Amino acid sequence: MQKIIKLVVVVAMMALLVILSGALDQPSIQAGKLDATTGGLAPQQQLKVEPQSLPTSSTAVGSVQAAQIVNLAPEVSGRILTLNVEVGDPVKVGQVVATLDMRDSEARVEQARSGLRAAQAAFEQATAHYQRFQKLHAKEAATDAQLEAAQAGHLQAKAAMDAAQQQLRQALLLLDFAEIKSPVDGLVQKRLADPGDLAAAGRLILVLQDSRNFDFLASVPESKIKEVIVGQNLTVRINAASQPLQGMVKEIRPAANPQTRSFDIKIELPSNQHL
Repeated sequence: MQKIIKLVVVVAMMALLVILSGALDQPSIQAGKLDATTGGLAPQQQLKVEPQSLPTSSTAVGSVQAAQIVNLAPEVSGRILTLNVEVGDPVKVGQVVATLDMRDSEARVEQARSGLRAAQAAFEQATAHYQRFQKLHAKEAATDAQLEAAQAGHLQAKAAMDAAQQQLRQALLLLDFAEIKSPVDGLVQKRLADPGDLAAAGRLILVLQDSRNFDFLASVPESKIKEVIVGQNLTVRINAASQPLQGMVKEIRPAANPQTRSFDIKIELPSNQHL
């Protein structure tokens, strides 16, 4: 058995020597240089590299707001009789949106009309009296003093009639204030009163927004505000609009917000039904 094992070991060693001798006999690869003109790395085209300025863009978030906000308040005090619009309702120019109880004003109008009728009658009488004394004076049947007295009475009656007409106009103007009308085509943004409330002169009862013209109010970081100028056209993207809109910068607030370090800019938007 030991002889067999020794024979196997001898055979294995001889086979290993044969393999090694064959590997050593193969020629080795010599170091050298690759010809660039014959290899696959030859350049096919030459390009000229130059520095260029590329446009950059910045994004600012904002919101759409009405270009015109109208505050409606009565010119005179009175109790509100009707207020027929709600928040979100559309209104038209000249539409009566509220009425006031102006029964006192109606009484003043009737009183002013009565006063005017009386003043007109007195003026007609004074005019006839003055004209009669003019004729008598021309015939030397009236003295200068009588003519002057008739003339003075005529002038006083004219002044009284003018004052009565002015009183009537003022009374009618107050009565006209009983109807509060919308000055714009728009929407009701706020309603601050109800029928039955006592409306004071100058106190808001409705806030309207113009539905025809809109602005885009955006906050621009302080580091970017120098890139924005009044009159500049900017692209505004609004989800409700079908495509981007081109708006013009019409206002830049002169001071930055101290909390956000940003400036508010106002962009005028073109007319768009989706807004």
